[in-house]
Amino acid sequence: MNEAEGILADHQVLISLGSNIDPEKNIQAALSLLDMKFKLLRVSNIYETPPYGSEGGNYLNAACEIVTTLTLKTLKYRYLRPIERRLGRERTKDIFAPRTIDLDILVFDDRIIEPDLFRLAHLAVPAAEIAPHLVDPQRNLPLKLIAEKLISEVTLKHRIPTN
Repeated sequence: MNEAEGILADHQVLISLGSNIDPEKNIQAALSLLDMKFKLLRVSNIYETPPYGSEGGNYLNAACEIVTTLTLKTLKYRYLRPIERRLGRERTKDIFAPRTIDLDILVFDDRIIEPDLFRLAHLAVPAAEIAPHLVDPQRNLPLKLIAEKLISEVTLKHRIPTN
């Protein structure tokens, strides 16, 4: 039996969090809102990284793992986007514009949703704390090794623990 037959299955979801507008407050607020709605399994440490694709201030980035019975689309549009709006996120044509919070689904069950997960340090490093053995299908390398390599190529600082 499965969801199509009316049985709701638990999905494990890896989510990235990023902010460069009042980031300490907004990362913690987003984690609190996620924890109120979902079973929050694990949370990475928080890292400070330079902006990617823009001239704005540095970002704070983290990752978390939740369990939900929601579909990917429902999770994204009925829960994550409203959390972003609640915390003041304004979407503009500039996809790299500074933001109060950015919540992206990286992995849904075993399906990689964000292909940049294995390419960008601000995604890979926090996610590797939670899913170190996740394998990049292109290079057949575990995320932990990819994150270690990316750390040496980018200015990335361990900033604050989330606990």
